[in-house]
Amino acid sequence: MESKYYYFNPFIKQYYFPKGFAKYQLFTNFYQPYTLKGRLLWMAWLKSSVLRSFCIERNPKKVLPLINLEKYVPKKSMLAFNRGTEGVEQKTTVLGIDTENGEQFFIKYAETKLAQSNVHKEGIVLQQIQQLDFVPEILLHENNDTFTLLKTTVLQGKRHTNETVDTRIIAILKTIAIQKVSVSNAQETHLQTSFAHGDFCPWNMMNYQESIWVFDWELASNYPLGYDLFTYVFQTNSLLHPKKNIELVYQQNKETIVELFNHWEISNHIPYLVAFANIKLELERKKQNDALISAYEQLVNYVKTL
Repeated sequence: MESKYYYFNPFIKQYYFPKGFAKYQLFTNFYQPYTLKGRLLWMAWLKSSVLRSFCIERNPKKVLPLINLEKYVPKKSMLAFNRGTEGVEQKTTVLGIDTENGEQFFIKYAETKLAQSNVHKEGIVLQQIQQLDFVPEILLHENNDTFTLLKTTVLQGKRHTNETVDTRIIAILKTIAIQKVSVSNAQETHLQTSFAHGDFCPWNMMNYQESIWVFDWELASNYPLGYDLFTYVFQTNSLLHPKKNIELVYQQNKETIVELFNHWEISNHIPYLVAFANIKLELERKKQNDALISAYEQLVNYVKTL
């Protein structure tokens, strides 16, 4: 494995790229910013070797799990790392390529207790939905006292950026909802439930040719019907358009929501939206995620008026 690494961005050391990474599109597509500022900084960093020369990590083995990964990747591998967001759920994601045969792989690596639990659960869920044509294939699942590692195939294509709930998204939602998956943390409710991804947002999807692939299944469980649809609608807007009025978001998507619930033969979706809002608010409060706490407090208050 390469011993020299550059970090991006210059102000927050989160992404790490090996020397020679620019030759591989796999790595140059690893970071895909949603904001104009982020895209400009990323392009400048990619194109300027001078800028990168100020972002050399002098001791990569101290900040990256290179030693623990050695036995799980080919000897002549190049690896790029995303260290994730600091906190109890922090995990490292890795894109890798075997430079001898060109084979690509993706790794989730966790060391904290909660992050290990999440990654291990994702492995168990993926094992049960491998028949779906829009999920990654499991290559390796390791869970021990020190760390948890999940290695899968790489989803090809570009990050999904379309916020509209189109026919492809609806088809995936319907398929996910009919899966029979054994999970350990199902939500208890008097409402009808189904299996759900749990974090069904554009940034957890890839576009490849005419298909959409879905990854990051660690929050998958049984939730009240519509949970994934509501996540796609409200969480996406809350994070990408935080100033957008909640009522406007609902009204713009109401027809789609009604159509999907009609498919499930449910005439009143409001109790399901109420359940979703309260579940999300509780989850974000536990994570102390102030931005989403505020958004879901607004949603909780709004659904009381419906």
